[in-house]
Amino acid sequence: MQSIAYLILIIFLWGMIWVIPATLAGKRRKNGRSVYWGLLVAALITEILIAVMILQLGVSFEAGNLTLLIGPIIGSTVGSYYYWKLASQKDKEKQPS
Repeated sequence: MQSIAYLILIIFLWGMIWVIPATLAGKRRKNGRSVYWGLLVAALITEILIAVMILQLGVSFEAGNLTLLIGPIIGSTVGSYYYWKLASQKDKEKQPS
């Protein structure tokens, strides 16, 4: 039973990897700012690549199943920061001086 709960948790985390950047994009759109869809796609790709990289590092260093849980969390955090930072920079570039 514990392994089934663990499997459900892993599927949930990997399935929710896109939520934070998509939420940031939704909030930007709701506030009347540009969404920058290209940045959102780049952030999602960055998330997935980081999560897979952490998973591969965990396999090569025999870290166990912890990397299955940590990979999506770190990937989502980095991808969200990437989107937030670059979108705010683009907003500053668009503002008239």
